[in-house]
Amino acid sequence: MSDDDGHTAKKARTTGAEAEAEAAGKAEAGRTETTAGKARSRITAIEFFSGIGGLHYALERALPSAAVAAAFDLNENANAVYRSNFGLKPITTGVDVLQLRAIDKLAANCWLLSPPCQPFTQGGKRLDHQDPRSRGLLHLLENVLAVTAAPPRVVFLENVPNFEVSESRRRLVLALEARGYTIQEFLVTPLQLGIPYDRRRYYLAAWLSDEPSAADDTKTPYLDRCQISTTLPSLDPTAQSQLQSHTEPEPRQLSEYLEHDLQDDTPFVVAEQVLLKSAGFRFDLVKPSDRRSACFTKAYGSHHIFASGSFLQTAKLDDEIDVADGPAVVLSRPRFFTPTEIARLHGFPVDLRVDPASGSTAHGFAFPATTKQSQQFKLLGNSLSVDVVAHLLRFLFAKAGY
Repeated sequence: MSDDDGHTAKKARTTGAEAEAEAAGKAEAGRTETTAGKARSRITAIEFFSGIGGLHYALERALPSAAVAAAFDLNENANAVYRSNFGLKPITTGVDVLQLRAIDKLAANCWLLSPPCQPFTQGGKRLDHQDPRSRGLLHLLENVLAVTAAPPRVVFLENVPNFEVSESRRRLVLALEARGYTIQEFLVTPLQLGIPYDRRRYYLAAWLSDEPSAADDTKTPYLDRCQISTTLPSLDPTAQSQLQSHTEPEPRQLSEYLEHDLQDDTPFVVAEQVLLKSAGFRFDLVKPSDRRSACFTKAYGSHHIFASGSFLQTAKLDDEIDVADGPAVVLSRPRFFTPTEIARLHGFPVDLRVDPASGSTAHGFAFPATTKQSQQFKLLGNSLSVDVVAHLLRFLFAKAGY
């Protein structure tokens, strides 16, 4: 998700979006694939609140034949990164003013959403549906999904913990239920995939089925029977239950994600004066051999060091450091994780090198030279776990028959 407060201010005319949508829709229309003996339109997605493309990368990993017809975001810094990596320019029309006809012209059967999280964050005002940044999501539900003659076959949404207790989430599941979707919700973290990164997030997967589910026969409203899973679903096609738990491996060491060829890490070392003036604060200090790091926020890499993410210990690795003792922490020479290291922990393909002759449609990830380091930290802090989303998309597409 992008750090976008502009959903209440910058509203470009919708005519441009409609023209771009029509062109993209014509390019994707009519493509089909066959799954389990059935002709099924290939997955063509719209990426709402696209940020730096985490949902797009997860889609590529989960289903390489899928395509993104259009992406929407107002954050120009995020859009520059997205365009640099995918060659697709996100449309800068506010989602809250998108017209039904503009979305229908895209002929997309998949919606991917990562709406602004600020209305729901623990440290924010938690204005929920009353926050202007929620208008885009609510507009899609009330003015598009509720009335379109061609609803997407699959819908996937990511957001922060607390979204699951919000009014926005209640409206979301009610809108999906009214259109006949099967819904599954999750609160999970990359740690459950063996990735040493504790970024617990809310995810919703919803799909339209050709056959009514057993739950539909009960007529029990979804909100009265829902259970949010705290385990990842198994992708084993022989699983007895759609929510048979994925076997969780031990997280790998952080050393596997570090830049070992970093020539000079001095620019990333936390300033001594910052450490010493933080009396009593318990730094989240981790070693390369550790198997967990805390969630990195958009404030990471700046002077806002409190609760913004873990710091890497680079000295006295054999010592046990009192993380509340400023002078002792100074001697451990903590540094910020680099943007490349954080991107790896998020699952972005920073090390992917695609041979043009291979015919691969995969995209690597890199920040353009024009993206300042401070912006790199901020954009990553507002992003998502590509690994977790890819896992859940595989589950979703299998349920939807792709």
